[in-house]
Amino acid sequence: MDRPEPCSGTQVARRRRPGASTQLVAGLTLFVLLLTAAGASAAGASAPAWTAQTSGTTADLNSVCFADAAHGWATGDNGVVVATVNGGSTWGAQTSGTTSDLYGVSFASDSQGYAVGAGGTIVATTDGGATWVAQDSGTNLDLLAVSCGGPTIATGNGQVLFPLGTNAWSQVSGVPTPPSSMSSVVMSDDTGFTCGPVGVVYDTGGMSTSGWGPCSDPLGVQLSCVTWSFAGGGGWVVGGGGAVFAGYNLGQIYWQSQPSGTTADLNGVSCIDTTNCWVVGDGGFTSATWTGGSYGGWNTATSGTSQDLNAVTYLNNPQVAWVVGDGGTILQWQSAATLAYVTRSDGGHGDVAIQLCATRGTLPAWQTRWRVDGGRWQVGNLLTLRRPGTSHVQYYSVDTAGLHEIVRKLAVRIVR
Repeated sequence: MDRPEPCSGTQVARRRRPGASTQLVAGLTLFVLLLTAAGASAAGASAPAWTAQTSGTTADLNSVCFADAAHGWATGDNGVVVATVNGGSTWGAQTSGTTSDLYGVSFASDSQGYAVGAGGTIVATTDGGATWVAQDSGTNLDLLAVSCGGPTIATGNGQVLFPLGTNAWSQVSGVPTPPSSMSSVVMSDDTGFTCGPVGVVYDTGGMSTSGWGPCSDPLGVQLSCVTWSFAGGGGWVVGGGGAVFAGYNLGQIYWQSQPSGTTADLNGVSCIDTTNCWVVGDGGFTSATWTGGSYGGWNTATSGTSQDLNAVTYLNNPQVAWVVGDGGTILQWQSAATLAYVTRSDGGHGDVAIQLCATRGTLPAWQTRWRVDGGRWQVGNLLTLRRPGTSHVQYYSVDTAGLHEIVRKLAVRIVR
């Protein structure tokens, strides 16, 4: 699956014959449930879900992008660039060669990247940020975002640019003149989305074609960040006053409002697929969904900071995410997972019983929920599979504060 792109300033597996014991395909693993996945406590005393990291700067950080699990970059005001080569354990400053505020960062690999910012600033690196070189954007208007993953596109105040392969950039043709800025962009091979304060989202049939245009009516709210799962055919856009809209591709794009549980301005959204997402915003607000924001909704988390949070990113791992924000804030979220026991049933019918066991964390589990092969969600911690073949089980627990752990997947094959 193509990973959905984060807003980085733009910016989760596995037999029984009658009368024989159950045999599981090799690869089943045991996990530990994080009951306080979103980090809250009914008494306000749980361990935080987010861990603060030392950025080495007090500048506001506006964007974050990881090329892989180890290599990440964050950019911010006054030309600040900080980088990690060990998954965020330590961060070090890089010299960007500019004092302009940098609003977006993009890395296609651990060596090649771009940062964009105020006054049309673009700086590029081919050595992981050891050296940054200014490039000609062809504009003096602010550039607010650059796609982190997929084709490189930079957007801003009336601008949609792509690199020419040298030191220059060119305006994408056919882009309608927007009434205001485009503060976020996400791209796949030949499709992309960008959004702006007026609530208009665009898509495209290609970087240099005339395929750009509105893919929805105005959503009636200032938008700040869009993300899309190109493989899954869905995504989200967030904005002012706690606005969250889920997007669906049903031949054309539809957007449906979801309750976020806040009136804070939301600045970033990142999803690993069409199920697992984080949103972040002003005042240290963070919220997560493990169920696509519909069943179970969005669950407010404890970030441990009151700083405005500006961007969030997943990589390819639904258990790890990063957030950056004002005052040099960098946070990492890391989840544990669920413990599932698969037991054999010797009734001679090829049954496989699965016990879902929630270990106690800061708060006890209130419910465990599961479904098989995309069917309806069920409540309970015991299920029995009877039909031969491979069944795909999804499951998660909810603690007494109503917080959801991440949705887990288990595949079980029964052979009669």
